Formats: sequence, C-alpha cells, structure tokens
Amino acid sequence: MKIFFRILLAIYAFCLAVFSAFAMYVAIFPDAYVDISEHIIQAISTDNATALRIAVFAVALVFFALS
Repeated sequence: MKIFFRILLAIYAFCLAVFSAFAMYVAIFPDAYVDISEHIIQAISTDNATALRIAVFAVALVFFALS
C-alpha cells in the first residue's frame, strides 16, 4: 500500500506543479484565463459530457482527499 500512496502523491505533486505554472502564466497574460475557462466550460457543459463530468469530479475528490 505504501507504493500506491507514493505514486498517488507523485501524481498529485506533478499536478500541483502544472497548476502553479498555469497560475504564473495567467499572472503574466490575464486574457489567457478567460479563453481557457470559456473552453473548459463549453467542453463540460455539453449534453454528451457526462463521463467528463464524472472524471473531473473523481479527480477533484482524490485531490481533496490528498489535501
């Protein structure tokens, strides 16, 4: 079980690094946030995106549990 948690924490650390890089990019180019958020909202709010919504929820739940 230890190896599973180590792998999970490594993935979590990588995702946090990507999120931090995104935050730095948005701090330099604020208009990029609007474009990216509109694209994500459009992708998630379509009628056929049930699987995507469940995947986003599952990933968010795992990140919440690790935090």
